[in-house]
Amino acid sequence: MKIVILGSGLMGPAAAFNSMNDPQVGQVLIGDASQAQLDAAMRKLAGKAGAEKLRPVRLDLNDQAAASELMGDCDVVIAALPRPASILGIRAALQAGVPLVDLTWPAEEHMPGLREEVEAAKGLIIPGCGVEPGLTEIMARRLAEQLDRVDELHIKCGGIPETPTPPLGYKIVFGGKQLPLREQDGPTVEAGQLKLVPRYSGVESITFPGVGELEAWHETFMP
Repeated sequence: MKIVILGSGLMGPAAAFNSMNDPQVGQVLIGDASQAQLDAAMRKLAGKAGAEKLRPVRLDLNDQAAASELMGDCDVVIAALPRPASILGIRAALQAGVPLVDLTWPAEEHMPGLREEVEAAKGLIIPGCGVEPGLTEIMARRLAEQLDRVDELHIKCGGIPETPTPPLGYKIVFGGKQLPLREQDGPTVEAGQLKLVPRYSGVESITFPGVGELEAWHETFMP
């Protein structure tokens, strides 16, 4: 199997690491418009198991023809891109006729038209497959299915470093190099109904053994 990973920032190298360790994967291409980020990703992955499968590719998704040509020679695409660039990766994959797994969720304004594009191309696009949204929902659903009854389900996700340092004691693990501190509404489910609540509302304290007391609040990720 041959995999193309779009993006070599924070999440792309992690996806590459997992792909390199899969015995069914023969080659992993990691593409990015930034040569500096590609070089940093290659240094990070050098010497790891399966590193011989890895090849960096300078790729600008604005050149849709080049992106589609690269993807057309692979079996699956993993998009580890900022949300604004995600739509470009999706459209190139549709043009190439290759399935794409997206670690983020396309912007809401793109969704109606994107559904039509996917259906017209008879493509396969799976969005929201990162940590959150993604892994947390899969684990929560799996846990809920093991129980006889579930009244409430709370998902907590954050970047807690091994050695927290002031002032926030936080580590950015996705979404760029800066905390996206912007006010906007986000979805939550109450009494079986999807509703929007302000970001940073519903602040609560939560304590984890070995970590200490943390604060949680409503985020703007799709549940």
